This record gives sequence, structure tokens and C-alpha cells, in this order.
Amino acid sequence: MTVASRTIYLNRNGATLTPGVNDSRSDVSSLMSRTGSVSGWSVSYDDWSAFMTCTRAIWAPYDVIVTDVDPGDAPHIEALVGGSPGEVGFPYNWSGVAPFRGDCSAIDNAIVFVFTDIIGEPQRVCEIAGMEVGHAYGLDHELLAADLMSYRFSAGKTFVDADAACGENEPRSCVSGCRPSQNSHEI
Repeated sequence: MTVASRTIYLNRNGATLTPGVNDSRSDVSSLMSRTGSVSGWSVSYDDWSAFMTCTRAIWAPYDVIVTDVDPGDAPHIEALVGGSPGEVGFPYNWSGVAPFRGDCSAIDNAIVFVFTDIIGEPQRVCEIAGMEVGHAYGLDHELLAADLMSYRFSAGKTFVDADAACGENEPRSCVSGCRPSQNSHEI
């Protein structure tokens, strides 16, 4: 799998997005049904710093750069960190959402959403951002609680180097049967 988007941009300033083919460089998202804006995350310096430290630690083992400086026209996955799901037409209780391909391949220049009005606490925001960016890199949900791709509770989540069943609450094949299980760390 060749992925051009090796930069993860954490955008806490908000953005106005238009619907279309995913392109973080021009604020276009396949998840949008209409033009809409996500507000930024008004957070203290200490909370933002804790969030950045956590996010960089999660992605440190991999060949990516994590930044809060807009990379402009360079390929990147953008995590919009802030606002609420209702601002852009998603159900009020969603803490995050990302595009995902049924063949488990990565989506270059994807935009993912992490709704801080729902979450708030920097560690939890970091973990949800990890999951949503993971979807953009082709990862499915899984049942291993310690893994970032799991809905199950566990403190200090990370991408775990172990085969795990895909699923939300019960085991299932990974989306579209692209693989029988997944090792999020290896992928």
C-alpha cells in the first residue's frame, strides 16, 4: 500500500468544508452532505500540549509526522479537533467520524473529525483522534480493548501488536472481508 499522506495535521482552529472527494488540502470531505463549518477547540496551552504529546507518542513508532501547523498543499491527513457533531449534520452523540474504504485501503488527504464538545479531556481526545486517523489509514474497529481501534474501555490505548477480531461489540469479519482479523500495529 502506497500512501502519500504521511503527515497528520491536528487542526484545532476549525474549518469550513464542502462536500466532494476527500482532499484535506482544499477542505473537501466525502462525509459532508452540505457545506458546513466546525468550530475550533478553545483549550488551554497545557491541555493542547498534553493532547499533542499523547498523539505524537501514539504515532511515534510509525513513519509519519504529527503537526499542528497546516501543511498547505503537501499531502496530509487532517484531524479537525473541535466543535460538535451537530455543526456539520452528524448525530449529536458522535465523538468522532472518519471516511473508510470497504477494501481497507488508506485514503490519501482524508479529513477526520474529533468533536471536543462531546469529549473534552485531552487523553480521550487523543485516543479518539488516533482511532479516526487509523480509519483513514485503513484500520477497522476491533474488539481488543487496549487497542485504539476498539470501543471497549481501557486506559492508555495504543496500536497493539496482536491479531484481533474486528467488530464493535461482537466479533465479525473485517469490513468487506478484506482481512479475517487485524493487527493495527503492523498495518
